[in-house]
Amino acid sequence: MKKLMMVAALCFGLFAQAEEHKLTTITGSHDIQLKEYDHSIAGSVKDFVIFGNVSETSNSAELTMKKDGQMIRTVFQKEGNELGGTIHHEVEGRAIDTRIVFKGLDKDNNKINFEVNGKPAVVTVLADAMENNHYINPQYVVTYEGQLIMYKLNNGQACYRYSTFMAFLMLGAVLH
Repeated sequence: MKKLMMVAALCFGLFAQAEEHKLTTITGSHDIQLKEYDHSIAGSVKDFVIFGNVSETSNSAELTMKKDGQMIRTVFQKEGNELGGTIHHEVEGRAIDTRIVFKGLDKDNNKINFEVNGKPAVVTVLADAMENNHYINPQYVVTYEGQLIMYKLNNGQACYRYSTFMAFLMLGAVLH
């Protein structure tokens, strides 16, 4: 009986976890067409493919893009007193760098503040609701140098940290 109870508890835990992290989609401007599962995203942005993963253990996010015939990899993490990272690749002998740094979170106004190449980029979060510190079906809107970027996590939820790291991934993919 004891073994049966342990198996039942284990199975319930696995099913509960699977329900918590269901496969969802992220869609938006710039032809954003992604699948999202358990803090990972994969799909296309503009005319190239991306993969992103947010690690709660290392408090970081990794972005991989296949663009200009190259694999471009970047990690957004704490470096000294900054949380951020630089995307770098070269095309025809020309270096392309995009530096993204987290500048702060304004929970009262649902805004996540960044700098992209030294210029402000404020991500506004709109959601159906806020439950247990998670945005329900959040939509993210940012204007950077006159360019409107929008993306929505459909039938999903995201906490403040995940929203911040997802913004790193999306800003990096769209602006680099």
